[in-house]
Amino acid sequence: MGGPTSAANFLVSSPKSTCVGAFPGLWRSEQRGIRVKNDFGLALSNQLPALGSTSRALRVISRSWNSARNQLTVEVSGVPGADDEFGVWNPGQISSVDGAVLKQGNLRIEMPTKKDADYLHHTVVSPSARRKQETLPRV
Repeated sequence: MGGPTSAANFLVSSPKSTCVGAFPGLWRSEQRGIRVKNDFGLALSNQLPALGSTSRALRVISRSWNSARNQLTVEVSGVPGADDEFGVWNPGQISSVDGAVLKQGNLRIEMPTKKDADYLHHTVVSPSARRKQETLPRV
């Protein structure tokens, strides 16, 4: 960043931790950065199927944090026997994973093999994600 700082008012909402900020005195469009601690992100990049074909991509059905906000559960659906990956931003914040393997900065999901199924549901749980619930001070 390296630029000048300015006072701002922030409101953090639950349960999705949306951060809304107001920067008084700004009248033109500017980029502002918000630094976060103890956070990580998952990214899934899918390609569209060929025109007229069916999708074979991994689908995210749901994602949720437990009430203590230290366990993330992601429900996915995918083709039986397929290997898919999530990209991970800041993988050092994930200490373990059930239902997937954290390898070289990616979360690798191996869907179980099952006959007579187009798509299977699978659960990925990070039981000890190092995310800490923090409150931002009001300025």
